[in-house]
Amino acid sequence: MSMSRDWADSNRKMNTRLEIPHQRRSLTTIFLAITTVFSVCLTPASAADRVFLKTQSGLGESRVVGEVEEFTGDQLVLRHPGGRQQTFKSDRVLRVESDWSAPHQLALASFQRGRYQESLAEYLQALRVEKRKWVQRQQLAKITWCYRNLGQIEQASASFLALYRSDATTLHFSAIPLVWAGGPPDAAVERRAGTLLADAKQPAGQLIGASWLLTTARRPEVLQTLRRLTNAADARIIFLAEAQTWRTQLATLTDADVLRMQTRVEAMPQAIRGGPYFLLGTAHARRGQPARAALAFLRIPINFPEDRLLAAQALLATGSELETINRSGEARGLYREIIVDYADTPLAAIAQKRFAARPPSNGPDATPDKDSSDK
Repeated sequence: MSMSRDWADSNRKMNTRLEIPHQRRSLTTIFLAITTVFSVCLTPASAADRVFLKTQSGLGESRVVGEVEEFTGDQLVLRHPGGRQQTFKSDRVLRVESDWSAPHQLALASFQRGRYQESLAEYLQALRVEKRKWVQRQQLAKITWCYRNLGQIEQASASFLALYRSDATTLHFSAIPLVWAGGPPDAAVERRAGTLLADAKQPAGQLIGASWLLTTARRPEVLQTLRRLTNAADARIIFLAEAQTWRTQLATLTDADVLRMQTRVEAMPQAIRGGPYFLLGTAHARRGQPARAALAFLRIPINFPEDRLLAAQALLATGSELETINRSGEARGLYREIIVDYADTPLAAIAQKRFAARPPSNGPDATPDKDSSDK
């Protein structure tokens, strides 16, 4: 069990890069490749798919076998061997096992080992040979995460929007490349973000563009766009557009504001809470509530580990909060976790400096300050 999960569990009881050179593909190339894939007609799977479902009681699982004809964020359509078609709500689907192509299997293995450049190349190959649209969407989601983990935000935006155009109810909406901390983007990302912001027909793209432009001189225009997006058809866009506006309010929030923020975060779909939890943790930290801040930050590496940069940022912020309540030993453990598990992120160098500057103590940490429980 990781240090971050250990600390979160104990605190609840107490207080209830690897850089690989590569040639960047142009956005036009990516768009054409993805468009070509989605123009291919759907063809039957070569063998039976296995769909695992939550039972009606929610306490167990059942399995059905057949050919998955469609799988969106709303429903899964299965054709049984005898030809009968059956539809299941997607929130009942636990997982689907199928006969994946060889490139797909290689890509998944590389992804799980954190080899995102290899995984990206393999997923792009798998996408070219895959005929089933529902599998193509899963591959596009992984491709988006690969691009994000490689720091290629423009490409991540293109692949995510291709996914969203194919299925506006997608179960992979959390892959949307938004920014939750940091300064202005580089010039290339800023130009691409401006193009997305201007396209009123594509609200998901506007959300991405607004997110990356919020710390630029275009902030007033961006805030107007975010306010308009709170009337979008997709509730996830509404929640995230609202949460993005919090980035400009952190310095002036009151305790009542932070409580309202927490209530709002807990009303969001679970899958999109990662970034909002980071802002909630930041708000608690600014209000001098380190234990509450740490718990909010730690939800990210525990519950949203696929967002590696945000998870590393959250672990670093947790370490800072723990140090303020004299729990430097646990903070040092979190810095080591970043060094070991997030070596491919820019945060590893910062964690290394903090780790080296804080030698291990010979005894237990000092007794926490009397206000460490944020009473």
